[in-house]
Amino acid sequence: MPFGQRGAVSVGVNLQGGSPSETLQASQSANSVGDIGWSAVAQGGQGEQSEHVFGDLNYKSSAGLFGLGLDRFGRTTTARLTADGAVAFAGGGLFLANTIQDSFAVVDTNGTPGISVLDENRFVGKTGDRGRVLIPDLRAYESNRISIDPNDVPVDADVLTTVSIVRPQDRSGVVVKFPIHTSHGALVVLVTPDGKALPLGSKVVLKGTEEEAVVGYGGQAFLRDLAAHNQLTATGPNGFQCSASLDYDVVPGSLPKIGPPVISTLAPPP
Repeated sequence: MPFGQRGAVSVGVNLQGGSPSETLQASQSANSVGDIGWSAVAQGGQGEQSEHVFGDLNYKSSAGLFGLGLDRFGRTTTARLTADGAVAFAGGGLFLANTIQDSFAVVDTNGTPGISVLDENRFVGKTGDRGRVLIPDLRAYESNRISIDPNDVPVDADVLTTVSIVRPQDRSGVVVKFPIHTSHGALVVLVTPDGKALPLGSKVVLKGTEEEAVVGYGGQAFLRDLAAHNQLTATGPNGFQCSASLDYDVVPGSLPKIGPPVISTLAPPP
């Protein structure tokens, strides 16, 4: 009889040989990374040597399945330690993982650590210090949906896609890349010398990279790939032009707001 999502319990009686024996068994499986599983068996019968008690506890980590068990049969008690897993080399890295029965994948986030990775919306693990994690249980020749959690992407970084569909061959691995890049961006507030915000819809161009942005409400524009010292130009909907300079300090994991005011110098319309 099942209980919960991962547990089961059973009761049995064996009448073979004319000496009945009773068995009670309960277990809970460890299916996903972070699960704790256990099992317990109690068997009784006629005579001390017919008594059998067994129990074990196991934990499923990203590096394998580890367990501890105790077994008592009659007057004899034994203990055991178990470890099941695999070692894989792919994408330029060596990985410890759970047992690989079919195909596997290495997810690469371009060196960004702490990104949650999901296989068919099931949490697999987080990328390590080098921005990689291994998925050990893909289905060969079938579509496998691999994704990352966008909420884990740093606010100062960009990622083009958060989902990838892969179809690996049997007994082989694939590298799934989610190129996360630091944007070196900031929300810049642009105003005219008289303190008025640049008009909505003005076009801003960052000199050097030619990065373009559009001014929103309150003279705000989001600019990427900023350097320590920057020059930019802006063109309004009515054709006026202005220029400005701004300094930028890199603060990892944050999206700074520069201004107001960033004083703009007006130039005649072209």
